[in-house]
Amino acid sequence: MTRLLVVDDEDLIRRMLGRLLARHGYDVTLAANSVEAREQLSQDEFAMVLSDVNMPGESGIDLVRYVLENHPETAAVMVTSVDDPEIANVALEIGAYGYIIKPFETNEILINVEQTVAERTTELRATVAKLEETSTELRQSHEETINRLALAAEFRSDETAYHINRMSLYCELITRRLGWSEERCDQMRIASPMHDIGKIGTPDNILMKRGKLTTEEFEVMKKHAEVGFRILHGTTSDMLQLAATIARTHHEKFDG
Repeated sequence: MTRLLVVDDEDLIRRMLGRLLARHGYDVTLAANSVEAREQLSQDEFAMVLSDVNMPGESGIDLVRYVLENHPETAAVMVTSVDDPEIANVALEIGAYGYIIKPFETNEILINVEQTVAERTTELRATVAKLEETSTELRQSHEETINRLALAAEFRSDETAYHINRMSLYCELITRRLGWSEERCDQMRIASPMHDIGKIGTPDNILMKRGKLTTEEFEVMKKHAEVGFRILHGTTSDMLQLAATIARTHHEKFDG
């Protein structure tokens, strides 16, 4: 049920609006002034606030400004006996959806409320959809960047994209069998291809060498784990923190 907050210092108007809107299926809360309205807003979420302009203490304009700044999911409509174009323009400029003059017709109130709720719901849905789309695009871009960086490191040692993909899926499968959360398993799939990023710092004559490495060369080769960690650590990203741990420890034996 759509929740509305009616704010008016005139008891008769406040109660009349409450009964009218309740009869048409809205869940209505009443407030006699801005102080009461702010208290209600701190306790509950409302789809819309219908507020008088002239009230004792804080004006309806200031209340609406507060609502739109601190409760952006809540729409606002002014209901007032003041037929002043200047005030109406101020209300609309700060983001109010409408400006209804007293005395008003019943249908005028209902149409304004229904239209505002419908428009606001559509806007919020569009905003959420856009945010979800942007989040998906950023995640895909992030994942692609990681894969390309990992592939750049692997190409230096004649590995292929197929190897990286297989290894990534194996890591995800293992974490699932270990009972990790869905999010953490997904992070493992994306982060694990970065395990050899430290090879970027390994000299070509060692990385590309055919045949067995000398003891000294092997010591240099082993440093790619620490180099990879230094490249990836120190970030606030959970994904890259995991990748840094993987880079540092992916050659460790079970006994450490």
